[in-house]
Amino acid sequence: GTINLADKEIAKFRADTAKALAANPNDTNALDAQKNAAKIEAEIRKKYDKSGYSAGKNQALADAAQLALDVDRIEKELQRQNAAYASAQALIDKLHASGKMSDADYYQTKNSLLFADEQAQIAAYDQEIARLKKARFTGDDHAAKEIENSKKIQDVEEKRARVIQDYGSKATITHEEEIAAMDRVRHAYEKTAEAVQNYLDKVQLEFDRKLSQAGVGTARKAEQASYQQIADHYQSERDKAQQTFLGSNRGEEAAQQYRDELELINAAQDRAVEAQKAFYEQNKKNQQDWTKGESEALANYADNATHVADHVSAMYSNAFKSMEDSLVSFTRTGKLDFGNMADSIINDLIRIEVQKQIMGPLATSMESAGGISGIGSSFMTLLGFANGGSPPVGVPSIVGENGPEIFIPSTAGTIIPNHALSSAIPMGSQNSGVTVQIVESPGNGGQTQTSKDNSGQDVLTVFVEKVKSAVASDIARGSGSIPDAMSRTYGLNRVAGAY
Repeated sequence: GTINLADKEIAKFRADTAKALAANPNDTNALDAQKNAAKIEAEIRKKYDKSGYSAGKNQALADAAQLALDVDRIEKELQRQNAAYASAQALIDKLHASGKMSDADYYQTKNSLLFADEQAQIAAYDQEIARLKKARFTGDDHAAKEIENSKKIQDVEEKRARVIQDYGSKATITHEEEIAAMDRVRHAYEKTAEAVQNYLDKVQLEFDRKLSQAGVGTARKAEQASYQQIADHYQSERDKAQQTFLGSNRGEEAAQQYRDELELINAAQDRAVEAQKAFYEQNKKNQQDWTKGESEALANYADNATHVADHVSAMYSNAFKSMEDSLVSFTRTGKLDFGNMADSIINDLIRIEVQKQIMGPLATSMESAGGISGIGSSFMTLLGFANGGSPPVGVPSIVGENGPEIFIPSTAGTIIPNHALSSAIPMGSQNSGVTVQIVESPGNGGQTQTSKDNSGQDVLTVFVEKVKSAVASDIARGSGSIPDAMSRTYGLNRVAGAY
């Protein structure tokens, strides 16, 4: 009974001391108690010795107290070491995050700390296990104490094993993190190198393009520029695909996706180049076909002939410019002469009417009839045969253009007198498929009419008016639409003596 009382008091003393230190590691009383634990526990035993403890029992109690003290010291030292390693790890984490420590230095230091921490824990647990194994127990309850001590040894061994296992896991994770960090650095270097190389390639490509254009015509340069534009567009698409791949994990799936995307881009570029080649080949054929230019010229002239408002606007601008020049001359010389301005206005008015009523409809008709290729043979034969030759059958031909000539027809035909040429010359032929007639018809100027002759051939009739004589007559009389317009707009009238 007295032994149990002593044990209980010593256990309580130890528990109170440990509790005080846990609450405040700097507790002076608790630290003194821990430091003098052997003496205090000896005093407790001595107190109970008076009640009949033997010297052997006293020694057993002292050994038990010393064992508990040694184990407690080892565990506290281990806790201190763990705290020191945790602080060191937190410090290098901050340095690495702020960029003050490189990836290589960070992971080297981290691995060193992990290994040192593991070794310190293993050493502490080995020391604790060794100390527990040295314990000896006497007395009636020694068997129970030995069992309890064996359990403590087993607990410490399990802690030691967990330390080794945790270190292996942490070392593996740290190694993977280090590889990922090194990969990021390598990828960054590769992206930088590729960006520099891409820039150099583009500069060299630009140099090569400029050199390739030396001695090349404008049309060929334009064609080369179109191909270069296609190449630049699809190179930009390839660059985007490359950047996406470089920013990925670069695994096999990402690599295959990158290859597939490049294949699609290259195929699209090939199709674009082929389409561009086809365009230029067809364009060259069109340029080599003179009828294309003919049709375009006739269409442009016909459209321009209908732009009466634009022509009148230009005429007014020219008239005001002429008036301005006359006034400047008057200021400088004292002579006012509107004759040049009047002539300019008359010429512009005649030109507008000719384009509107004669040349515009004629160009439209020629375009509808197939252009010069359709009726051009008629114009060619109308140039005459001053050097001899055989005029074609059914096609009008001019003779006697350089003086009297002898014409020996191979069959009967028709000679049209000079005074009837303006109203009866057929401008087509059997070969052209269209006969064009220019007929003067007052009041119908600018109109066209299609019909068929007795042989079933198409006939295109273009009605015109005597524009110039009508304009001149109106101006001479001082009356009519043109003099009225000039009088209202400029205050000019020949009868009134203004020009």
